[in-house]
Amino acid sequence: MLITFDETCSVRLWVDVVTPKAARVLWALLDYVREAELLVTTRQYREVESLLHTLEIEAEVVGKHGGGSLEGKLLAYADRVKALAKIVLRFEPEASFPIQSVEASRVSFGLGIPFVLMNDSPHAEAVARLTVPLARYLYTPFCIPKRAWTRFGIAAERIVQYRCIDPAIWIRKGPVDRALATAIPEDLILVVMREEEYQAHYLAGVGRSPLEEVLYALSKLDLRDQLFVFYICRYKARPRIRKPRGLRVVFSRPGVDSIALLQRASLFVGAGGTMTWEAALMGVPSIDVFPGARTYVGRYMNRRKLVLSVRRVTPSLLKRLLSEETRMIWKRRASTILRSFENPLPQIVKRLEELAEEGRVLRSSV
Repeated sequence: MLITFDETCSVRLWVDVVTPKAARVLWALLDYVREAELLVTTRQYREVESLLHTLEIEAEVVGKHGGGSLEGKLLAYADRVKALAKIVLRFEPEASFPIQSVEASRVSFGLGIPFVLMNDSPHAEAVARLTVPLARYLYTPFCIPKRAWTRFGIAAERIVQYRCIDPAIWIRKGPVDRALATAIPEDLILVVMREEEYQAHYLAGVGRSPLEEVLYALSKLDLRDQLFVFYICRYKARPRIRKPRGLRVVFSRPGVDSIALLQRASLFVGAGGTMTWEAALMGVPSIDVFPGARTYVGRYMNRRKLVLSVRRVTPSLLKRLLSEETRMIWKRRASTILRSFENPLPQIVKRLEELAEEGRVLRSSV
């Protein structure tokens, strides 16, 4: 989908949105590219399409998510690269911002379009290997050392670290779907849970969901009748876990406005990933039951006591985190840390403008 903000566009920019996080990044980026002519593409992936709709962002759907199998991922990648190349050749962007998109990185590199990445997940090695070496610049949070990226083939001088954890970029904008949280009765305690990314390459082979044990522990609390558990599914409307008896649980479709929910939440439980950091930075007591090795961002959030990473969740732990005292402590910590962060998007936009200008100068000299 082509978006024109101004009649005199200074940059022709292509952004590919393939994850919910990328949708949020684009949502925040739109505040800084008012003079750009923007091509936005996405893929057939229910969670991303739903979130883009919630954020009122139009995008051209190209290709689909490859699912959980290696064969499916490869074939979806090949089909999407070919389809994107045709669209991009017509648009002729001066620069691109794939964020973390494998297909957009390959198309940009193949067509000689300079591009910038934004990535906080070196543990997602398959994506990193296929994108990072090709980028002109990689922007990454300050808590991730450059050596975590140089092993993928990018020079250290092309890595730019910024003082921010990514969700801080967009949570300041507030919720979009304000009616979502108000639909939950005020006398109930809201617990938000986020399904793990079990189709991701870096979680291949993980069996039973760690969130099933959390639901069981919640069902053993004395205050279980006061709980309202909002379980956000990732790939489809039904999760791969069983709901315990005696607990009020709603399984939500993917792509809901997480910020609206978290503003109302008393507790968040996730299995790693962006929404865990999002909840913690909003001052919601947060538990991380990520089944893989702890990530760099996860370690930072643990050190700052904003996320509690555990392998086993007990009723006593849940009771402590649901206390009013704990919630107030969490909010104070989050507020202090947020004030120390910078927004990297203005410098990313400036870099994209510089790359576009370099291309104009080069073309004019030929």
